[in-house]
Amino acid sequence: MASPFFGLLAVLPAIVTLVAQWIGMISMRNERNGAWWTMMIGTAMSTLGYLATIVSVALAFTGVSTSRGYGFYSSANVVIIAVAGLITLGGLVFASGFAMHGLRRKAAREREQQLEAVTAAMSEELRVARERGR
Repeated sequence: MASPFFGLLAVLPAIVTLVAQWIGMISMRNERNGAWWTMMIGTAMSTLGYLATIVSVALAFTGVSTSRGYGFYSSANVVIIAVAGLITLGGLVFASGFAMHGLRRKAAREREQQLEAVTAAMSEELRVARERGR
């Protein structure tokens, strides 16, 4: 007989991932660009998927949902597959937004390095010009 503790261990990594997504979204709330919105949509999809999973499992255990299909393609199985697809799609959308955010940060870092190099070169030119002027 399976213990509910093992069921909780199976769900724990998913909860940790979802919490990490929400923490990332809250920490980036001041940067509302395309990457943020993409990650927000993915996080919302994943959240809705997990909530729908909880509801479908609760309905399955209470006996409210009935299976009227044949074999594997019963209505309960189709709902569970669709919900798992929503969770997976939400994760992929979040990952694409995260990649967009990373590319934007990389471009900003490269631009910052270019500006620092220009500033250093200008200060060197000013130093040389001052020495010639003396």
